[in-house]
Amino acid sequence: MSHSKKIGHKHYDRIFRQNIKKILPDIARNFIGVEFSALEPLPTDLPITLDLRPDAVFQVTTTDRQNFLLHIEFQTANESDMAFRMAMYNLLLAHKYKLEVRQVVIYLGSQPSGMETQLPSFMQLKGYSLLNLCEIEYTSLLNTSTPETIIMSVLSNLLDENPKTVLPEIYRRIQAECSDQGHLQKVTQQLIILSQLRNLDSLTHEIIQNMPVIIDFKENILYKEGRKEGREEGKRQLLLKMWRSGRFSQTEIAESIEVDENELTGLLDLALEEEKQRNRSTE
Repeated sequence: MSHSKKIGHKHYDRIFRQNIKKILPDIARNFIGVEFSALEPLPTDLPITLDLRPDAVFQVTTTDRQNFLLHIEFQTANESDMAFRMAMYNLLLAHKYKLEVRQVVIYLGSQPSGMETQLPSFMQLKGYSLLNLCEIEYTSLLNTSTPETIIMSVLSNLLDENPKTVLPEIYRRIQAECSDQGHLQKVTQQLIILSQLRNLDSLTHEIIQNMPVIIDFKENILYKEGRKEGREEGKRQLLLKMWRSGRFSQTEIAESIEVDENELTGLLDLALEEEKQRNRSTE
């Protein structure tokens, strides 16, 4: 039986929408052959409804047995975006009727028409690239340095390897690359969700539960910042994160923040009190 309730495809899409900016440089470099110098996300909202109604559409059968749609538009004035509008008509009609679309604009104006009849070549629809994860060797994703890319290994070609062997590799790699415990928890949950697409969520959860956490928190970003600035507050914040995770022993926590184990209780009380004060100040 699966460990968790199956979820809809929108949840999988949400993971990739959240991670896309992090994984895109790896995907572009390794599979599309493009290196980015800049990457700026743009709004993805599009009109739900388009105010488009063709003037006339006919299904045509010619004497030589050709079958297609004939779309006619009557235009009284030059329209700078006419080629775009006709392209949208073309796609919508082709999608609806699943037939070739041939188009004619009948211009009714008294002046010569300056309308373009075709989109610029770089704007013409020429198909799209298809990146099929289940055909990509898992090692090409596993060996990147981005945790959000690494978890995609679970959806790739495991090369006839036993998932019981590959899944621990994936988890070890994301542990090695995650910057802190919160990051690790988020990516781990995403890994479990994505593994449902391969019916591996129960196994993934079992393996993660039984594996030790091996992050070297002496290399943790928060810890580095705390040491660099010489502030004990940095250590106390890291102490709180590790303590709340419930995955570390007192000895591991003490070693990570470089304090004597006997001092942990006092430091934890101080950290909790500081947190309460910060919360009060923001209320």
